[in-house]
Amino acid sequence: MKSTCFGFLTGLGVGVVMGLLYAPQSGKKTQELIAKKTQSGLDNVSAAGKRVRGQALNFTDKASGRISDAVEAGKERYREQKARA
Repeated sequence: MKSTCFGFLTGLGVGVVMGLLYAPQSGKKTQELIAKKTQSGLDNVSAAGKRVRGQALNFTDKASGRISDAVEAGKERYREQKARA
């Protein structure tokens, strides 16, 4: 995730610089364009962060369930062995 964000931000920066170099627009329009592109980039980063958070929560929920199942199975085996002794 770290390299993806770094790559995205690097690409965003290069795009902004190239846009400034080749854009035949006034300063005000260029500022507005930069503001829009920056906001778009921030929105994309935020959406990616939310996606990653959701995936992490899903993973932890599944892992927690598996751990609980394993603990219960261990307790059951212990009870069985204790009953035999």
